[in-house]
Amino acid sequence: MLVDIHTHNYNLDNQCVIKVVCLNMPDFDKIQDCTSAQNLFFSAGVHPWDVKSFDDNTLTSLKKIAEDKRVVAIGESGLDRVYVDTFEYQRVIFRKMIELSEKINKPMIIHSVRSDSDIISERGKSKARMPWIIHGFNGSLQTAQQLIDHGMYISLGEILYRNVKKASDLLNILPFDRIFFETDTAERSIADVYKTAAALSGCEIGDLEIKVFDNFKRIFFDGKLEE
Repeated sequence: MLVDIHTHNYNLDNQCVIKVVCLNMPDFDKIQDCTSAQNLFFSAGVHPWDVKSFDDNTLTSLKKIAEDKRVVAIGESGLDRVYVDTFEYQRVIFRKMIELSEKINKPMIIHSVRSDSDIISERGKSKARMPWIIHGFNGSLQTAQQLIDHGMYISLGEILYRNVKKASDLLNILPFDRIFFETDTAERSIADVYKTAAALSGCEIGDLEIKVFDNFKRIFFDGKLEE
């Protein structure tokens, strides 16, 4: 079973793929139009690009949708230093997302752009217990190790295609019990992502599939999800 831990593609065209589809405001209600397919799950949260539109109604809607059993994570939420004008307010909203994650015992899928040190700091300050997955990681090997050391997980996607050398180095240092793969907004299959990762790591696709599926079961379903 292949796991696409972060995607914006709602179509479940392969029963051998588990998808976690990202629902960001104002799209929370889209879950109502989606199939109840066994392998289709969702994350829901406030993206740092959208914080200017956040209000109490947003939080109320998010809390309601987060109760749905198909919503397995909060996110994508996080911090993005490209958007300097809203950065401090991003912190405020991110902390609300952390509080919700902890309250309902669901992991977080994190958007972090030039903000990995801030994410590490926020995890320490919040004393968060739930797993955090850094999606679309594109940082250095040193940063990856720091994130792992602080109990986080790393998801790889575009870096496998845009920076082959860095991706290969990451795959050689990252423990496979802390790794995920994703398609995000790319028009490619998660099977191709696994194939590329296997080629760069020297690991068999089947072994990657087993290790990542075990991670998914452990984090989201206490190891009790059946294939």
